[in-house]
Amino acid sequence: MDAQEAITKQVAQLIQDLQSTPVCQSDVGPIGGSDGEPWHGPFFTHYGTGPFQTLSDMEDWYNHKLDVCIRLGRLPKNEPRFQFDAVVLTHQDIAPRNIIVEKGTGRLVLIDWSMGGIYPVGLEQAALSRQCVGEWDV
Repeated sequence: MDAQEAITKQVAQLIQDLQSTPVCQSDVGPIGGSDGEPWHGPFFTHYGTGPFQTLSDMEDWYNHKLDVCIRLGRLPKNEPRFQFDAVVLTHQDIAPRNIIVEKGTGRLVLIDWSMGGIYPVGLEQAALSRQCVGEWDV
């Protein structure tokens, strides 16, 4: 296994470990965020979103955004609705610039948790699929 493949496997394991970390299902939002501050990340508006008191409130916000896109003709009328059932620990900015490989051990260290938080399952994978285009190419 070459170094790139080994790092890829470690990143996948890191995501699995994050999402397996027990979190309180009612603690939705950014890590270390203050009450009343907007949330930031790849799936929130540029000026921030929320805060949301519950996962249901967050789901309602996302579904409202779907409704706007449907009204503007950007999505089909039968676009599936968001249904958030559980939350997990997420980083939301897993990219080469935020990964340090420890010398000697080869262990990965994930830095820059500014967008990290407790968010619905799938947000980490969605962030990976859209924000790192070209950045993972070697």
